[in-house]
Amino acid sequence: MKTVLLIGDSTMFGSTVSGGYGIYLANRYTVFEKGEVLLPNENCQDTRFTLNTFDEIFAEHKDRLSQVDLVHWNNGLWDTLHFLGNPRATVPFERYIENLRNIHALLREKCPHAKIAFATSTPVDEGQNGKTYRTNAEIRDYNFGACRLLSGLGCYINDLYTFADENLWKHRAPDGVHFTDAGCILLSGRVMEFIEEVLENG
Repeated sequence: MKTVLLIGDSTMFGSTVSGGYGIYLANRYTVFEKGEVLLPNENCQDTRFTLNTFDEIFAEHKDRLSQVDLVHWNNGLWDTLHFLGNPRATVPFERYIENLRNIHALLREKCPHAKIAFATSTPVDEGQNGKTYRTNAEIRDYNFGACRLLSGLGCYINDLYTFADENLWKHRAPDGVHFTDAGCILLSGRVMEFIEEVLENG
């Protein structure tokens, strides 16, 4: 029986428009008796928030972090957010990369025996961004930088951007960023498949 820790934004945690894939993944693990999925107590938001509030986000699991077998982690959609027309992303690229490096070091400290997997941020429907907008070009740039850094540090990469781009457009929520519950179920299946592959063969 394995223990998986999930770190992620509302694509994983859930939002007002969908439940996120995290709860479906946790349910799959229970139903298939694979082990247990530990979820944060709130949306992990951007890299600054994850880094600065990690102990609070995972307070209820603090005594179990050292037992975690795999961390499945994402930050990016909040970092690439431009609010009310701001030309700068919420977290500039260079700071994003540095934050990822520091979060990775924190995870190595908190979960010393865990394999670490990073999931790329999913694409958005740019026509539905509204006042809080993102561009797929920038998301891809941040994904590329994250993968280059973290793969070099020994992390496994789950390319959810490509999976969503190829499979989930018809499951897009009206806000253009999140997915319907059907889409979240599909994402949870992909994440479970990836995690099982890493745990068995990684």
